[in-house]
Amino acid sequence: MDTRLRCILLFSGATLLVLIQCIGPLPATIEQVAFFSALLLTGIPHGAMDHIVEASTSGTNGSFHLRSFLLNYLSPVLAFSIIWIINPWYALIGFLVISGKHFAETDLLPARSNERKSATWEQTIFGVIIIGNLLLPHAAEVNQILAHMPNGKTVLHNSSTFIKPLSLGTLLLTIGWAAYTLVKVMLGRWPIVLLLQCIILPLLLHELPLLIAFTFYFGAWHSLISIHNIYAVLHTEQSMQPLQLVRKAIPFTLLAVIGITVLIYWGNLSNQLSAVSLGIFIGISIITIPHAQIMSELFTKTTARRSDRKPTTR
Repeated sequence: MDTRLRCILLFSGATLLVLIQCIGPLPATIEQVAFFSALLLTGIPHGAMDHIVEASTSGTNGSFHLRSFLLNYLSPVLAFSIIWIINPWYALIGFLVISGKHFAETDLLPARSNERKSATWEQTIFGVIIIGNLLLPHAAEVNQILAHMPNGKTVLHNSSTFIKPLSLGTLLLTIGWAAYTLVKVMLGRWPIVLLLQCIILPLLLHELPLLIAFTFYFGAWHSLISIHNIYAVLHTEQSMQPLQLVRKAIPFTLLAVIGITVLIYWGNLSNQLSAVSLGIFIGISIITIPHAQIMSELFTKTTARRSDRKPTTR
């Protein structure tokens, strides 16, 4: 269980928020260094472990073949890339929906200690809370990034009237979710760490500057928890050591970095930091579908094993 890691990350995030509130915003250079460092050290590498995870979930009967994996992995990548070319705004919406569900599935993983799988509607609601608290409070900064998309300024101007209603809806949803989680914890269904994170995470995403909020959530929270769970499985099944996992992730990390770099230059998105950020998000989005599916299979497999090992009561 990754409870200790979650508590450490929540405490670290809260400390960072207090620090920023006391001394003021961090220099832009520090924010950018933190963003790119987290992206290269944890954000991209945790996705570059997908082939290792797939080999583990395929079993030890030799059913995993790298060529077949790459074909199955790259097919949705190619399909989603085509959607980005044909209609970037539909692709963006799809990316946010898929990311929200994937984030929520990882965040609600401790709920599986007593339940085989968190309900789809629970994942949907918590995903909306995460995405809403990350983007809506930073609408001006988000608009600077999305303005580089086709007809960006026009689309953003027409949708600006929805920001306040969506922000209010996200706030009410966050409060309602906290109450729901409290009931689950009091009934002994969910561990208390889920109550802590449902209060602290939205607060951090809402109050931290956009770049730092994304860096903390994606680069630290989501990626480190994912890597922790991947390592826990591989260490148990294959006695894999941390350095072995790192070495196996390096080739696909380099390929992902090269691919995103080519995308940024091919899309003429290298002239401003906001444009570069858009290129990075597009690059991340096109591998989100196969990555989310592989991690979901891993979580389902490990939860089933944990449940099967529980002693039965008479």
